[in-house]
Amino acid sequence: NDVLKKEANPTVGFCGFPHHGRSYALDILGRDGRVNTDFVRRNSFWAREIPENESIQEFNINMERNLYNFCSRGAGNFSYRFYQTLQASRIPLLMDTDCCFPFSDIIDYEKHCCIVQKKDVDRISDILVDFHSRLSDEHAADIQANNRRLYEEYLSPKGFVLNLSKALLKNSHQ
Repeated sequence: NDVLKKEANPTVGFCGFPHHGRSYALDILGRDGRVNTDFVRRNSFWAREIPENESIQEFNINMERNLYNFCSRGAGNFSYRFYQTLQASRIPLLMDTDCCFPFSDIIDYEKHCCIVQKKDVDRISDILVDFHSRLSDEHAADIQANNRRLYEEYLSPKGFVLNLSKALLKNSHQ
């Protein structure tokens, strides 16, 4: 995916069904004039109200055109969208609900995304705007490229299995 140029205000995308507290965070972001939002709110999980190919296309386009993508847990304490955002070379705006991150002993996830603790949801816009303001154009481009590399090397199915195998071998020799 192409690297997006950093704009003056952060651009945040979300395409999906806003449940599990997502609506509240999205509403806060949507009311803040310092944040440009691009939200496609669905009426059901997996956008059952429209054809599948249309929903997938809208999801991918939404992700590609925004520097940040809002990610929060689904039914489990993880987010598929988090991994999809990294794969798309974008920056996750992650609502952390005490998530477990793979290879967290190796990967500093704070270098790859803007993380907002669940207890700080009322300040999500401030946290994002502060994170965004500290990025130079070059740093924003680097994060996007590094996020794609992180996905490929560690979080893609192939990367995950290779690194899990290495970790298991390392632990078996200790």
